[in-house]
Amino acid sequence: YIHGFFEVNKGKEFVGYSLVNVSEFKNRVLYYYFFSRHQKTLFYHVISKVLVVLQKAFRIQRNFPYVFAYGSQWVSITNDFVNYILSKGVDILFLYRKTTCCEEVFIQTLLLNSSFIENIYNKDDEFKSCVRKIDWNRGNPYVWTNDDFDELMRSDAIFARKFDNSDMEIVKRIKKGVME
Repeated sequence: YIHGFFEVNKGKEFVGYSLVNVSEFKNRVLYYYFFSRHQKTLFYHVISKVLVVLQKAFRIQRNFPYVFAYGSQWVSITNDFVNYILSKGVDILFLYRKTTCCEEVFIQTLLLNSSFIENIYNKDDEFKSCVRKIDWNRGNPYVWTNDDFDELMRSDAIFARKFDNSDMEIVKRIKKGVME
């Protein structure tokens, strides 16, 4: 089924992107972050915030030459678009070095500012475009449980995120339902 779906939609880019409420994500790229956001100590967290406030006060920010977009880092893309991304490797490193969460930005921004935007699967719906069932309204993201079986089976998404080892019954039921 999955191979058939992608064959029917050959040449499409399955990338979810949004142009709405980009300010939070844009700030993660425009300003320099000298410490990893994964360094969980209070010291690093406070220093990072102070450095961003100082950059804003002194109007120090990157010159970002693209229309900015963000979305899920879970994508299915064509080989042509992969090659395009690889050809932009130097630009990507230059623009996104010392940023935070750029994995949710760089593919969408490259896509939006290239001819590949014409190949997007669904320009109107970020989540339908990446063909993934991800629920950010009920969680961060929501963890699917056995109670969500019917909702997931009715979905036209090819993939779903996120599941947890504590409720593998939902995964077993989906596998059984798909195999029937």
